[in-house]
Amino acid sequence: LFPRPDALPISIGFAWAGATHSFAAALIAMALAAIGCWSLMGPFWATPTRVLGGRAAAGGVAIITMIGGLGGFLGPYLTGRLHDLTHGFAGGLYTIAALTLLAAILCITLATPPKNSTPS
Repeated sequence: LFPRPDALPISIGFAWAGATHSFAAALIAMALAAIGCWSLMGPFWATPTRVLGGRAAAGGVAIITMIGGLGGFLGPYLTGRLHDLTHGFAGGLYTIAALTLLAAILCITLATPPKNSTPS
């Protein structure tokens, strides 16, 4: 299924962008994060229709869209609050990197098929 460690470049890119003080390095780091984000779009949006069928697939896409809209609000809000507290963007970038890494670990964990116990 979709969840693979492909999200690691996103997390690495955001963490690197938060850690660097060089404009060129931050630009490269954000490019790495963007490449990671865009490379996951196809497999991500194909997953609900592959796993679910009919109305359930439509419901899955609706839930994904709803959570994405919530993230579209909370992400900039949290980054702005952390910027106000720390007077820099590193805290927000580290938070996004950590959440991306957590999501990747969660997806890898959930994608592992359960072991079938066969009666002996």
